Amino acid sequence: MESKKLKFTKKEKYLVSALAGLQFTHMVDFMILMPLGPVIIEQFNITNAQFSYVVSAYTFSAGISALFASTFIDRYNRKKSLLVVFLGFLFSTLLCGFSNSFYVLLAARIITGAFGGLINSMSYSIIGDSFVYERRGSAMGVVMAAFSAATVIGIPVSLMIANHFKWNYPFIVLFILGFIFMFYALYAIPLSDRIHQKHAYSDIFTNKNHYPAFFLTLTMMLSGFSIIPYISIYLVFNTVMTQADLPMMYLFGGVATYGTSRFFGYLSDKYGKKIMFYIIAGASVIPVFFISHINASYSIPVILFITTVFFIFISGRWVPAMALITSVVDPKIRGSFMTFNTAVQQMGSGLATLISGRMISQQANHVMQGFGTVSYFSIVMTSISIGCVYLIKLYNVSPKVPE
Repeated sequence: MESKKLKFTKKEKYLVSALAGLQFTHMVDFMILMPLGPVIIEQFNITNAQFSYVVSAYTFSAGISALFASTFIDRYNRKKSLLVVFLGFLFSTLLCGFSNSFYVLLAARIITGAFGGLINSMSYSIIGDSFVYERRGSAMGVVMAAFSAATVIGIPVSLMIANHFKWNYPFIVLFILGFIFMFYALYAIPLSDRIHQKHAYSDIFTNKNHYPAFFLTLTMMLSGFSIIPYISIYLVFNTVMTQADLPMMYLFGGVATYGTSRFFGYLSDKYGKKIMFYIIAGASVIPVFFISHINASYSIPVILFITTVFFIFISGRWVPAMALITSVVDPKIRGSFMTFNTAVQQMGSGLATLISGRMISQQANHVMQGFGTVSYFSIVMTSISIGCVYLIKLYNVSPKVPE
């Protein structure tokens, strides 16, 4: 009975696959800039600090747009809003593809972030509206497996395109692919008949149970994005890995996380979201420590093992976390809540990038120092996130259902 209970209907499969397609496009666009870091730094003759501005520009812009949108997003149909925002995101991605200087790229990332920052919150809101709590972890696992698909297919292919042509070609290809996913989503995502009631924006902040969810998002972003944007730069300049080896790292990491994300979703529904978060987040501190202490004496197979384990647990902890976060709020304000949560998420990632950028120094030969200190900061933030999950109380969920 348990396995049948967790299976998707045909319409639900279409829905989650469409959302996964949109997420795939969004994640490749967001992630591709980081492995291209060494190329962009040399192409535009910029420093690590300037590169951190390009990464954080996207996230801060996304945070500001999400903060603004959270004041009115529940008044509009989820599907229509998602597709309009995604269309704007695609054209701003194309603008990135035509960037010919550091400042043009910086401006393009600001515009892309303004649209891209809303895609996650709208997708998660649709999941929250469409799946009951007992099956929400499985649905979240499928959609978040788009991160894995992005690392398995999107990042390696994009890097190969960039290596054989120019660094900005992947953005042009992504623009074309995104249109295909958008037309599929137009068919696959149902036009919800849910009546979106008007509500006071202050409802998001008057419920004290919302705050642990916001702090969970913030600490997870501070933990993850203090490390993630600098991995490729660190490995290329501090270890035996080269720019040509990076697609292999993302391929192995993506293949592993594609299966584990869905598996973690299933386990979260079966044994409880909270207990699975404790396990996955606790385990994530081990690869965080090791990935920041790799040096030139490590062989490529060992490096690939460490980075693969890192991807598994860093992405995996988001599966039970997002299932919990979407479940602390009254459904009538879920859109505004999730959009504000996205603002927290994007601001947190931008802040993490800037904080770690100040901890890291760069020698004349681009060798990075201080990455170990960043890992300790990341571990502390992960520990705090575990405490946030402990404090979370779910909205209108039966006590018999495992958290």
